[in-house]
Order: sequence, then structure tokens, then C-alpha cells
Amino acid sequence: TTSTPNNNNNSNLFAWHSLPTSGLNMSLLTDQSVPILYFDDITLMEDDLHDNGQVQYSIKIRVMPTCAFVLTRLWLRVDHVLVRCRETRFLMDFTTTIAVGDSTTSAVPIPSIHRDVSWRECAWEHLAQHHLPSDLRTWQLLDQGLDTPEWQGVLKRIPAVPQLPAGIHAHAKWGANEQ
Repeated sequence: TTSTPNNNNNSNLFAWHSLPTSGLNMSLLTDQSVPILYFDDITLMEDDLHDNGQVQYSIKIRVMPTCAFVLTRLWLRVDHVLVRCRETRFLMDFTTTIAVGDSTTSAVPIPSIHRDVSWRECAWEHLAQHHLPSDLRTWQLLDQGLDTPEWQGVLKRIPAVPQLPAGIHAHAKWGANEQ
């Protein structure tokens, strides 16, 4: 397959820019005076790893008049080997926009978009050091309720990966590249 380069390609105009802290405006999500227009929790993939653990990839979506929120989560438990959780949160803030274009063309407002990335993992032999259950039965029960307060508490105790791979920022904002 061949393709012709497009000289009008705008793909390099925008990129993720690193932020020192989270830019997610959580007050938009917790504002109970604003209705939730759409919500879904979708499991895209799930497997029991031939009775050797659990893997699940899911997406949660919430749309409100002021924002849209997406949480992607990859949960992996390989029995007696490791537990791992990869989460990415996106918040599209419709209350603050940036204009695309210049004054001679019709500028198109797009929402402010922030992203937080969290990678957590722990080798099985180190679970007890982090006050995490090391017995298989507890993890199997936790797998059944991946969004209970108990599971969320366990998830927060799984240590964060000390450094994300190059090019992946823990906190970022989508924005225009400097010309």
C-alpha cells in the first residue's frame, strides 16, 4: 500500500504537553447541580488467563453539559507473579475552550482536554510490604467488584511505577504546538 503525503496535514499542530500536577478539574464532575446526560461502563476485554489470574480492560464514560470524562483501566493479576493496574483519565472541559484558526478564518472552539496517567504494579512477593493481601482467595473476591470502595482502597496501596516510559506524561494537556 502506498500513500501520498498530504501537504495540508494539521496533525502536527497539537500535542500533549506535560504538566507538573493534574489539570483535571474534578469540581466539574462532582457538581450535582449539572445533570449527567450519558454514562456507560464498558468492559472491552476480560479473561481468566486459563485460571491463572484475571485481566480486564474497561472504559467508563460520563457526559455532562459542562464536561466529558473518560476512564480507561487495564487490570491484570497473574497469580503468584504480579498485580498491575494502568489507568488513563481524560477530562474534556467545555467551559474553557481554545480557538483553532486565526481572525481571518472562522475560529473553531475546542474544549480544554487534560489527561492523567497512572501505572501501578507490585510483584507478588512484595504485596505484604505494601499492606496488600497475598492470599489468592482475597484477590479473586476483589476481582468480582472492581469498583467497590474496598477495591479502590486496595488499588491505592499498589505502588506507582516510579517512572513512566519516555513520552508518557503523568499529567498532560492537549494543546497547540509552538510554531
